[in-house]
Order: sequence, then structure tokens, then C-alpha cells
Amino acid sequence: EVPAAGFQARPDASLEITVSALGGARLSGLVLDSAGQPVKYPTVTVVASGGGPAASTTTVLGDATGHFTFRALRPGLYQAAAWEEFLSLPLIEAGDSRLLKLFAARAKTVRLARGMPRAVQLRLITTEESGRARSGQ
Repeated sequence: EVPAAGFQARPDASLEITVSALGGARLSGLVLDSAGQPVKYPTVTVVASGGGPAASTTTVLGDATGHFTFRALRPGLYQAAAWEEFLSLPLIEAGDSRLLKLFAARAKTVRLARGMPRAVQLRLITTEESGRARSGQ
């Protein structure tokens, strides 16, 4: 397992890479609007809590019924939020702290364990809300 901080390969050593979802954690859920109705095709973002690199940010697109699934996440603590529009969290981190604050305020924190599926219900962050955050309102 590669730590979140990465690793340093030695030029004089061989490197074997095995990719496996065994032991990964699974997060699924449903995205609802402010009226409690499922949202079609929401963008859901999870960020590893604990200050991991932006590369540990993962995004999936939900389905027509508002359901989403992250199939193989590293066990640990995450924040999850749903957006009406696609927003790249690494870009938000680099350029717009107001959107990052909106994400943090609306995200749900979930602890994921190896091999244990978790389900969460998220309320959509609308394009209007993210626009207000960008303009400082």
C-alpha cells in the first residue's frame, strides 16, 4: 500500500506494482435537493480528511435516480459533498477558498473501514449557491 504522502523509488531497484480493490472501502448514497427529491446526475466529491494531497480527491457522477457509488477508497476519514455543477476540488483549493469553505460547510464526514460499505445521504450544493460563494455573498 502506498502512503498518501507517496514514496521514493530507487533507480537501482526493481519495482513491482499490484493494483487491487481488495481491502478497499465502499461509499454509496443518495443526493437530494432542498425539497427532499432525488437529483439527476449529481457530481459527488470525496476528500480524504487529514490534509492528504489534492490527488486523493475523487469525484463520481451519480445516476438518473441520484444514487452514487465510490467502489474502492482507501479506508479512513472522508468529507463528501454533492454539486449541481462539476467542480474540480484541486482547482478550488488552488484558486477559490470561498468554494472550499462552502464544501467544508456542507460536506458530510464519514469514516470508511476496510471491506465495510457505508451509505450516506447528501444535500445538493446548487449552481446558485456556488455562484453566491464565488461572488462573496
